[in-house]
Amino acid sequence: MKVSALQHYFSHFSIRSARTAILISALSLAGLPGCASMEGKFSGTQSENLGPFASQTIAVIGEADFGFTEQRSVYIREHLPEEGYGEFLEYSNSAETLFSAITDYSMKIVNLSESAASNEERINGYADYVAGFRKSAIKTLGGSTDDQAQLVAKIREANDYLEALRTAQPLIDAVQHYGEVLLFDMEKSVNILAQETEVNIDEDYLTLVEYTELLESKRNEILLALQHIYEYEDGDADALQLLVDSNVVRPMTQKLGKSPSEEKLRALETHLIARLKSLSAVAATIQPDWAQYRATHEELDRLHDLVQGEIRGARLSLLTWSRAHRLMSDGKTDPAEWFSLSTAAGTLLRAGKNVVR
Repeated sequence: MKVSALQHYFSHFSIRSARTAILISALSLAGLPGCASMEGKFSGTQSENLGPFASQTIAVIGEADFGFTEQRSVYIREHLPEEGYGEFLEYSNSAETLFSAITDYSMKIVNLSESAASNEERINGYADYVAGFRKSAIKTLGGSTDDQAQLVAKIREANDYLEALRTAQPLIDAVQHYGEVLLFDMEKSVNILAQETEVNIDEDYLTLVEYTELLESKRNEILLALQHIYEYEDGDADALQLLVDSNVVRPMTQKLGKSPSEEKLRALETHLIARLKSLSAVAATIQPDWAQYRATHEELDRLHDLVQGEIRGARLSLLTWSRAHRLMSDGKTDPAEWFSLSTAAGTLLRAGKNVVR
């Protein structure tokens, strides 16, 4: 069974993955300042100066070009396998939701850094935030409630806010791992979807393809027969036998004899040209359908390549964000270093980004 319309294909997906919905519910922040005031919040003067981390996170996420809400399909919508299509929608939505959660988390730690009056309040606020993660979310990330409790206790023992963030790095690493697995599964899903859709396209256009191939075969036979006539007239005696054996117009070719007259050759030529014109007229009639068939395949290839590129970009963005969080919490004071691609590890990231582009 196929999906009859593609209104939501590579668009806003209403299907939500339960696991990722749980994750974003756990990581989302309550009472976050509105967008209009966020720029001011990101420019605070606290010693941690975490504002750039949130703004750079948003930039990195945007750099991956998450076009899940922008792509449209014109041709392939009628050929999508329902099961494969639904599975891909879930993975796509999960990836979109995950990166929204990452952005929310980044904004939350800035919010705590900028709004808390004291270092102790920032540490305890962050500990309370981590403690508020739902059990199901911690389980999704591969942990347990005991792991969560131990992590929260260690966060509260931190001497400063950066140490608290550094203590929670295993949580960030778990999010990265979850995202990598999700993107890996999504990549497999879109590859299977593309393969199944391609099969459906060819099956749905099978009659057209077979008829087009038949027309092409007949056209080539006629052109070859005309070639034999002209070669015979140019002195190639073997060309006459090839013409007779071709049976392109059996009643006429069998009457040619060993030395056909000019009249017979011209009559056969006229008949072949008339048939060629007739075939061309039929081909012109079905040309729009053939063009749509080719356009459908081309659109599938384009969208498949586009999503594969987005997945690679998402994977690199995820790695970049996790690495930046580690550098920031390790005490790197220059925000430019957090997302820098000048180090050895950064060089690998930069190389990967260039491949994606």
